[in-house]
Amino acid sequence: IGEIGDKIYEKLSDYSSQISDIFNGVIDGQMEQIDHELDVYNKQKDEEIEKEDERYNERIANLESQKEQGIITDDEYQANKLALEQAHDDYLKSAEKEKEARETEALKKKNALAKKQFFAEQANAIANTVIQGLLAIVKGFAELGPIGGAVNAGIQTALTAASVATIASQKYV
Repeated sequence: IGEIGDKIYEKLSDYSSQISDIFNGVIDGQMEQIDHELDVYNKQKDEEIEKEDERYNERIANLESQKEQGIITDDEYQANKLALEQAHDDYLKSAEKEKEARETEALKKKNALAKKQFFAEQANAIANTVIQGLLAIVKGFAELGPIGGAVNAGIQTALTAASVATIASQKYV
């Protein structure tokens, strides 16, 4: 039974590893999608900010031109310039807050995915530990007979339970 048990364990480990790889691939793909969407959003927002900067500079230049031509007084120029500066600063602050909110949202999504991945890997580790324990018990009965196998089964059960408890006690951080 030792060789058969080893082959069974090997096959189960392979299947478990394949399932884990598929799940991790899906999670990694979702995380990459979140990063891509955030990059696209940030690029668009940066372009909007750049256009707003250009409009602001044009308005300031227009005000200066009006002042130089005598269309507006120095006081009107200062008041209009101050209003434009305030509006521009407000826009930039708002845009930055929007970008930060989007980044926070992306981090929350990625954290939720990482948490799912952690618990899936934890469950997989527990399953592998239980399989190893069961195979050790079966192997013990095959090699040690009914009495030695029963003693081994108790020891293997305790070791497996301790290993499972250790794995299960790990917390997602």
